[in-house]
Amino acid sequence: MSQRRALQASSSAVVDAKRASKQQQLQLERQKLDPHSVILSPQHFKNNLGVAYFLRIYMTIVAGSAVGILGVEGWGGFAAYLISQLLCTVPILVKCGGNYKQFFPSWDKVYLEHIFSSTAILSYILFWMIFYNVCHVF
Repeated sequence: MSQRRALQASSSAVVDAKRASKQQQLQLERQKLDPHSVILSPQHFKNNLGVAYFLRIYMTIVAGSAVGILGVEGWGGFAAYLISQLLCTVPILVKCGGNYKQFFPSWDKVYLEHIFSSTAILSYILFWMIFYNVCHVF
């Protein structure tokens, strides 16, 4: 008797598994996405923002060094900082293929994110002053 119950339980489990797999297939068919649609993932947004931040910091160091070597003083140096940060969006947009909505949550994250962060500004000033002093003072 117990073997019969075990056999019935196992056969019902197989039937339930087949039903579940059919239901899953139906759900997947319903959820099929249009190839032109975009799946937005917060983890990917976070990674993309991190890459953009790294690029901005790198550009800050390069721009600060260049401005220091050129001997720029005063507000011209800060204008060069803003120009370098705005030019930093060009490689980001080129890499995105011009479609930033696929990689960033909004346009301001591409253009304005981390421009006025203390890390970027202080790194710029540090490299600006170091290279200015090395090339023009000492």
